[in-house]
Amino acid sequence: MDTFLLTLTGPPRLASALAQMLKDDGAHVRYSPPVERRSVVDAAQEVVVQLTVNGVTASVAAAIYRFRSRWPGVNVAGGPEHSIVERLQELQDLHDDGVISDAELAEHRSRVIGEV
Repeated sequence: MDTFLLTLTGPPRLASALAQMLKDDGAHVRYSPPVERRSVVDAAQEVVVQLTVNGVTASVAAAIYRFRSRWPGVNVAGGPEHSIVERLQELQDLHDDGVISDAELAEHRSRVIGEV
């Protein structure tokens, strides 16, 4: 098991979404959820939350990848970085496991290759 210090910058409600995705993949997550106000005028638009994550590197990377795919405008820093080959293999594995469709696989492959 490896330990990562992740920093999420985004809407308050997404801190718990990221934590849950990591937990679903078997990681142990520690963080202090942001306190949200219910007033529309005073509601936080963006927060910075640090999460300490203990887990298998590939599982943590897969959870972060799914999170980034679902909320592409939200920044998650500090996770494990993977090579292009590893990222493409993870996509193929997600497809083989039925997590993503043929169209999603093609779209995400194009994004990864486009980053080169």
